[in-house]
Parts: sequence; structure tokens; C-alpha cells
Amino acid sequence: MYAATYSTTLNPFPVSANTTAFIFTGNNLYNPDLNVALESYPVGHVQLATLYNRYQVMGSSLEVTINANAASSFRYMISAHAFSSNLPIGAVAAEDFTGLPLATRIQSLGPNTGTTVGRLTRSYRTAFVLSRPESQLFNSEDHSGYCTNATFQPASQWFWYFVVSNNVIGSILPPSATITFRIVYHTRYYQPHMLTAHFHSTAGVDPPDNSKDFDPCECVCPGEDDEKSEVPSALTIASAE
Repeated sequence: MYAATYSTTLNPFPVSANTTAFIFTGNNLYNPDLNVALESYPVGHVQLATLYNRYQVMGSSLEVTINANAASSFRYMISAHAFSSNLPIGAVAAEDFTGLPLATRIQSLGPNTGTTVGRLTRSYRTAFVLSRPESQLFNSEDHSGYCTNATFQPASQWFWYFVVSNNVIGSILPPSATITFRIVYHTRYYQPHMLTAHFHSTAGVDPPDNSKDFDPCECVCPGEDDEKSEVPSALTIASAE
């Protein structure tokens, strides 16, 4: 789960004179917040990365909570978009985003609605957004990423948009509000690391046997330990006869 709180007046992705958009990744756990330049991870991902090498986001949910200034009046909506985080060309208000196939209805908040607090949620599966069968999601490399490597992340990504517009036409600034985002990523971790005990000595002492890495070449082949076994092998029985 990833969470962040922003003000509409500080968002670095202005759409127009009276519209602001916030963008997050829908299936990328490496720096999912595109509204800031700093690297970030969902809660728990760093800990799981010590156990697994790869991950795959099967879907995610976005929940938005808005606390508005008592004098602010605006409209807002959520949308998801595949393959590109760029905003649609020509979109300058919340209404322009409703033409996207994965967009919610526009909701209003402010004195005209009698409330200054709003909440909006939406959930999507990665296969649905990218129009791919679930079976391809498990078998395709472009849907998965490396837990600790920023270079190898899902090539086929999709993104969350949250768009808010001032209801006052011709306004210079977006409405004043504090917005809290909460994204839950439904993730499959796989390709676990080999868990082995390690021994390090500065005096040149050989490590004990129980701390050495497993070597598959040291496995005993069938028949090699027959002399030590209490159960006679087929070869021993034939020789005795």
C-alpha cells in the first residue's frame, strides 16, 4: 500500500489555469508516485524484496479523500490509462477526461453540495486495463519487474489519473484543498532468493559444513553409498547368488 497527501496549490502537474491532475502508476512498485521526483516504494515492498527477486502487480485500487476549503467549489474524477502517463492532448478540465473508457463520473464538492469532504475509489485489474488475458499476464516478461532494480520494471505499464477542476470559470488558481491518496497494490512476488547460512573468518578458518552454500554437484549418485547402507542393493544380491 502507498499513501501520500498533497495540496492542490502545490501539485507540479498543472493541466490548465483552473485544473490540476495527480498521476500514479497502476502496476509499477518502483517509485509509483509520479508527482514527486524522489524514489518511493509501497509499504512492505522493501522487506519482501529481501526474500524475492521479481514481482508482478495483478491489479490496484485507488482511494482519494478530499478535505476542501469552505469557500472552494470544484469537481473531480478518477481515470486509468494504459501505456502512457502523458495527459490527453486538449484536456483542460475534468469533463475532458470523461471520454476515457476507464473514467469515473464527475463528482462535485463545495458550498453548492453542502459538504467539504469527499471520497472516491476505483479498482482495476492489470489484465483488464491492458486488454490482455490473465494467462498472458503470468507468462509475459513485460508485465513484471525486479524488486531492487530501477532499470528493469514493467514495460507494459498503466497509470492512475486524479483530476480536479475549479467550478469557477476563468479562475486563475485551482481550488484550495488537501487530498490524500491511498493505493493498494495486489502483488504476486516470485523467484525467491536462496536462503543460505554464511560464515566469514578473518583468520583463514574454514567454515563449518552447515554454513557452506549448497552445491548441487556434491549430491551422491544412486548406488554410491550402497556399502554403508543396511539395505542391500540389487547388485549386491545378484553377486551373492
